[in-house]
Amino acid sequence: LLNHSIAQAHTTESAFGYVIYGLVLSAAAGRPSDGYRFAQLAMKLADRSGDVILRSKVHMITGAFVSFWSQPVETSLDILSDSLAKALEAGDIQYANYSVLGTSSLMLSTGAPLSKVLSFNELHEQLVRRTNDAFSTETHRLWLEATRTMLDESSALLDSVAEEEALDRFRASGNQTALTYFWVLKMQLHYLDQDYAKAYELGIRAMEHSDSVLGQIVVADLFFYLGLSAAALARSGRGNKKQCVKVLSSCRRRVRKWAKGCPHNFAQQYELLCAEVESVRGGRALEGYERAIKLSAKNRFLHVEALANELASAHLEAEGREPLADVFLERSWRLYREWNGYRKARLIAEQHPNLRVLDEVASQADEQVEPEAARNGPSLPEGSALSIADALEAMCLETSADWGV
Repeated sequence: LLNHSIAQAHTTESAFGYVIYGLVLSAAAGRPSDGYRFAQLAMKLADRSGDVILRSKVHMITGAFVSFWSQPVETSLDILSDSLAKALEAGDIQYANYSVLGTSSLMLSTGAPLSKVLSFNELHEQLVRRTNDAFSTETHRLWLEATRTMLDESSALLDSVAEEEALDRFRASGNQTALTYFWVLKMQLHYLDQDYAKAYELGIRAMEHSDSVLGQIVVADLFFYLGLSAAALARSGRGNKKQCVKVLSSCRRRVRKWAKGCPHNFAQQYELLCAEVESVRGGRALEGYERAIKLSAKNRFLHVEALANELASAHLEAEGREPLADVFLERSWRLYREWNGYRKARLIAEQHPNLRVLDEVASQADEQVEPEAARNGPSLPEGSALSIADALEAMCLETSADWGV
């Protein structure tokens, strides 16, 4: 179809051939910019055709598989919003579902506040169920449960009985893509819960089937969190350090390729993995953590910024630099709450008595407002210890040059 269109002339069907070629260039050939150009051509042809169904399909494939490898994530979200609207206009519920799933995965992977991810999924839950399509309903359920777990509203996805039931369903249907989603989401949850061995095990399992999620943002999550899990195990001494370092280095190479194609979406993850490599080697990791923090803040990847601060704190604590470590840790706690990652924020507070009071104050304040508002982040009184931490942070940064930071 592609060769015929180039040699002869464009037809209505050419749009589909161009967007699939764009997917191949972006996901398999390592040419994301070229892939996006073909996808743009496909969208123009689809728009010009006046065929609403074709337009919804071409835009969905572009937004969910092509554009984010070279363009800021907001571009993909806009394209998927258009795809969803056109699919609904055409009565194509299946592609409407795919647009919902693509949007949800992009929001979750790029650090959108979890309250917004949950609201989006709940808004479209009935739409997804209407199709009785096992893939769509199972995938949507996974994203819902993962988001609720991070929000500290559920732990169903971490339940061992529920896990076996889900695995049986996926295997019975032969749905390898949903099964890989399941492993990647559970890996992320176990990593955030500091169960690094389990996260690493799940990541290795998912990596063996990464072809089933080719071209999707979840493959970037897979290698990012697998690399972080490998680094944590290598530092702890509980795993095969040589093998863990090898996996970490491999993950970093993968993410570096994506960071070159789209710095906005992947540079902060790459810098964080670089810092972890230095940390495992005993090198100057703090500079890498700070680069990851700055890029995450610039590109609004809240979860990566929180992770980078948390890991920088652990690195400083291991070096015996507790005052500065405390500053990074409290900043991490604040960022997790801003992201609405209340489960992770609670875990940090439970492990550090100096944060426990702050977490209790923030949680009590949340309980006094409407549930939806409570999800939007911490609500602390003025003059709280956070302002003291800001002052301490400024003092530490002013003297960091003397400490070799």
